[in-house]
Amino acid sequence: MEPAAALADHIQQLEEQLLRPDTRRSREELERLLASDFVEFASDGNAYDKVGVIEALQHESFLRRSISNFHLTLLSEDVVLATYQVTRQSANAGEAVSSMRSSIWSRRNEGWQLVFTKARFVSRPNPTVNRTHRFMPSRSRAPARRAGYLQR
Repeated sequence: MEPAAALADHIQQLEEQLLRPDTRRSREELERLLASDFVEFASDGNAYDKVGVIEALQHESFLRRSISNFHLTLLSEDVVLATYQVTRQSANAGEAVSSMRSSIWSRRNEGWQLVFTKARFVSRPNPTVNRTHRFMPSRSRAPARRAGYLQR
């Protein structure tokens, strides 16, 4: 088993890789990083599978994204839960939007692959994270938006 800090760094690097435009437009990279049974529960209430996400990302507009408040929980030797915040901003320095994220990664023959991800938009820029590493987002609801990995 990888040491905890090294594993957390590795999974965070994979999450950051999924935010990069070159990765998001590369079918080959997405095929490698997303598990065949990948599912995303988006903030719009829909579920997206691997094929749908890969196709949608081929037509995505560039948005700058950054990760903060990253935390990794070991669920088993080969399964981890990543929780973190993503802030995205349009290329022309438009409005910044934050979301709380949770992702399940599984170590398979192909290496670490993303199996599941869930997003929830938050209305305030820096939601509080309690010491048990559960997110405490604001009580107000963000406006409904088209979600899926496109909003990631």
